[in-house]
Amino acid sequence: MISAIRTRQGFPIVVACLFRGGVIQPQEMPKEPKLEDAGASFWEIKTLEPEASACWRLGPLSLWARRRNNEWGIFAERGGSKELVQEFAGGTPPREDAAWKRWAFKQEESAVGLVPTSPDRSVVARPETPLRIPPDNDVLLFVSVPLWLRVFVGGERRVFLVEEPTRVLSNTWFGEPTEGELCYALKTGASRSLAGVKAGTYRFVCPLLIKNHSAEELNFQKVCLPVPHVQLYRGKTRIWSNRISLSYLGKSQFSAVVFDGEPPEYEEIREKLGEPRIRERRSFVRRSFETIRTWGSNW
Repeated sequence: MISAIRTRQGFPIVVACLFRGGVIQPQEMPKEPKLEDAGASFWEIKTLEPEASACWRLGPLSLWARRRNNEWGIFAERGGSKELVQEFAGGTPPREDAAWKRWAFKQEESAVGLVPTSPDRSVVARPETPLRIPPDNDVLLFVSVPLWLRVFVGGERRVFLVEEPTRVLSNTWFGEPTEGELCYALKTGASRSLAGVKAGTYRFVCPLLIKNHSAEELNFQKVCLPVPHVQLYRGKTRIWSNRISLSYLGKSQFSAVVFDGEPPEYEEIREKLGEPRIRERRSFVRRSFETIRTWGSNW
């Protein structure tokens, strides 16, 4: 049996299946391309025929879409290969009694697509090795952050249905017990070398410039990155955010946070991906560093 799913441009993605003992089994297909090989095609709008279903796979997340005339269903599951990429292919969908989320529309709509975005909270990272920054000095770090995916239907007029993290992160509290914020904890460290960054197929790289504008040495254990404010870009080999600059003003002071208004310059940028979650401010002040351990989880 051959089934075809078409992209918005009309090019078919062919999925071959064999019947063996009454069970549909997929034939061996060519090795899936990595995200950097697939390029922009992963984020293209796709067209799904009525009563059909298909699945995106990006790292540990499998995201199913199902169309039934004027109804759409979305189902997310995790636990696959961390580096697997599958753009939009058919297969055996989850059971009907699985935890499908459903949306009903007045009119039929065949277009469906994804937009990558940043996590909905700030993330907390540690440097790979302890760092001390003398006064009037700065350091550039690269932080790898798991993507979130927003699912929409429609072509020119998009209706966003749901968003899912490619990887579920642990909660952590940043700040004092009575004053702070709930964040996500990153398992990967902030690296001084881009070659040492765990980019993967489901992550974006956030350049972080830390400036010590105080009269004291900055010796920090953790840094809090307000990633809901960043803009994402598709580069030649990675997904990037614009650079965040944090200016340390002293232990008793808030840090100045500035978001670059231009794409990063560390590799060729091909296109902008979506919009920032929060667009209101390009700069503000907040607590960004933990210099001594007074509170938090042991992650």
